[in-house]
Amino acid sequence: MSQAHILIGVLWISDKKAHTSQGKRIFIKDMAYYLFAPDGRDTQIAPSLGGGVEPGNPTNIPLGVLKKFHFTFLIRHPRRSIPSYWRCTIPPLSEITNFTHFMPSEAGYEELVRLFDFLIESGVVDKRHLTVLDADDMLDNPEGAIKAYCDRTGIDYQPGMLVWDEEDEAYAAEHFAKWNGFHDDALHTAGLQQRSKAQVSSEKANPLPPKNTHPHTPAPITQNMC
Repeated sequence: MSQAHILIGVLWISDKKAHTSQGKRIFIKDMAYYLFAPDGRDTQIAPSLGGGVEPGNPTNIPLGVLKKFHFTFLIRHPRRSIPSYWRCTIPPLSEITNFTHFMPSEAGYEELVRLFDFLIESGVVDKRHLTVLDADDMLDNPEGAIKAYCDRTGIDYQPGMLVWDEEDEAYAAEHFAKWNGFHDDALHTAGLQQRSKAQVSSEKANPLPPKNTHPHTPAPITQNMC
């Protein structure tokens, strides 16, 4: 995948016992970076969720809400994610994205680790039964990775999860329009396919941003989902 899409983040899926009134489970994709106040400042609960400060909670989501979800941690090696993000902020791609400033902090690695630690410490996530989805695993074995994810979260796997049609593409294009240029590779495909050896070699050769812009990258938080 030559252009940046999602660096790292979390998937929230409501607990199997917490269905909506329509009998459906809620599925959310987010970046841990946006659950914390920027620049290390103290974070308050989002006004739409009651506002104020919840002692011991470093996020903007009440602990009571967090406990209703099964969390999946999305990870991607910084050797691949940082160059992808950087390319979106320099010509020629920046002419499409309108992003001209590379902000290392927006990579979100620090925030993902903080969220990971808090969810374990508060008992929301059981460290003995983590759900971690590695981008490399998905690209090397799409079907196996998605099957394992479905098994872990109690979702019935369907082969159609790996492909999308014109209607799906139109829906995605409409909702990704705000982030023009960031999702072009995905929008120009018809499914999640195993990458070739040539693609792996190409990604390993990606240039890195200037050294003075490298974000702090903590050690891996866990092994891949098993």
